[in-house]
Amino acid sequence: MNKKGFTLVEIIASIIILGLISVLTIATIQSSVKTVKEKNYENIKRMIIEATINYINTTDDEEFKLDNIKPEKELCEIKTSCAKEYDVGTVIDKNIYYSNTKNGSNDNTVINPITNEGMRNKKFVIYYDIESHSLKGIFNEDIKGDL
Repeated sequence: MNKKGFTLVEIIASIIILGLISVLTIATIQSSVKTVKEKNYENIKRMIIEATINYINTTDDEEFKLDNIKPEKELCEIKTSCAKEYDVGTVIDKNIYYSNTKNGSNDNTVINPITNEGMRNKKFVIYYDIESHSLKGIFNEDIKGDL
């Protein structure tokens, strides 16, 4: 007897193996997407802080003057004495940081890629770092303990 084709057991085993491979692949892809979104969010925060520091170092804008963070005669013995809090909305409104939106609108909204929520109300601190004698920044959500 010349037998051609596969038995039902062989087909079911093949389907189960393909299903397991699919599940593992999907889990890996989801993990990779999450990691990329987290890194993207950190990069957005870093770019907002760097743009703000650059603006502070080059502007005559009263709200963003360097003297508001580190007055000339002040020693800044502790970091919080030479720090100023800003919000992302102000930075966006002054066009210090510009981001293209994914939703096609022209409102220059900065989106958190992890939650897909706007970041206008997020706050961050620009402070004078004593060790490096330069301005640094950190988002309030990233502060653990004192600056």
